[in-house]
Formats: sequence, C-alpha cells, structure tokens
Amino acid sequence: MRKISVARRTETDQSGQPYSFEYCLLAEEAEAGGAAIGESYGVQVTSFSEGTVQDTRSIPNLTVSAQRIHELMDLLVRNCVTPVSLDGVVEDWLAL
Repeated sequence: MRKISVARRTETDQSGQPYSFEYCLLAEEAEAGGAAIGESYGVQVTSFSEGTVQDTRSIPNLTVSAQRIHELMDLLVRNCVTPVSLDGVVEDWLAL
C-alpha cells in the first residue's frame, strides 16, 4: 500500500492549543480473480499536537475512482475533518 500526503492543516482548539492534521491518500492494487485490475483508494487522517501523533484513522478501499477519492480528499481538507469524525463523514459521502 502506498501512502501519499495530500495536505496538512493547523487549527486551534477552544483553549488556544494548536493541532495539526495530515490528510493522506491510500492506494493499493485492486484485484479480481487473482488478477490486478487497477488501484483501490482510501484515506487516512492523523492529528498532531506539539509534533506528537495524537490519533490516526485509516479507511482503505473506498473506491476505484481517482476522481471520487480526490473529491473526498478535498472535502476532508476543506472541512478540517479529524480522525474522530472521519467515519461519519465517509459514511455520508458514500451515501451520495
């Protein structure tokens, strides 16, 4: 599996503590009947505080569409989605 860093954002919580979020695209070979048929894409979001990883959430194999995964990555970055909220956002996105 390849992990490609797409973006990093820094936001401040209510107490003034800065948190950084890294958004990564996950790509791996998709197979059918034992033969490679292309790539399957997923996402990973990691939160950092003072340079230390606080939380990470990965969801592999969401789509085989490069366009759809880029739309999802844009949504995640634009809305500063956290690892904790990633599952709910992806569930809603899959329902579209």
